[in-house]
Amino acid sequence: MVQGLFQLNPFSNVLFVFCNRKKDKLKILFRDYNGFWFYYRRLEKGLFDRPDPLELDDFEHNPSYDYLHRQLLQEELLHADETGLQILDEPDKTTQSKSYMWLYRTSGVSKKPMVLFNYRVSRSSENPKDFLKGYEGYLNVDGYAGYESA
Repeated sequence: MVQGLFQLNPFSNVLFVFCNRKKDKLKILFRDYNGFWFYYRRLEKGLFDRPDPLELDDFEHNPSYDYLHRQLLQEELLHADETGLQILDEPDKTTQSKSYMWLYRTSGVSKKPMVLFNYRVSRSSENPKDFLKGYEGYLNVDGYAGYESA
């Protein structure tokens, strides 16, 4: 399907995500140096539920995210940025307060292009420091001083 219908290379380092017409089944295809990974999930009630903000930290500790995170930290050059957003009904925060989505991506010349998102309730400099722990490459960022400790 990837090769025939979409005329894309299934052997590239791209994550392919498919959803059926009823939107109650999800299939993900990815290839790395070990071979193809195929993930299949039947969705309850045909919906993608928005995760509870309290569970977002748990999401970042699942095997797929951990694998991609380790791969990202092996890159020579990364780009990072953060953006404020409002989450309605977030525990211990007013609806007017901001939370932050941190984005980390590989460079345009990477052989394994990827983007990882990291949700946090604050803009603390501890966020990139924790996420990039052990990273020894170059980090391209805007002028936000919070990246200096990373």
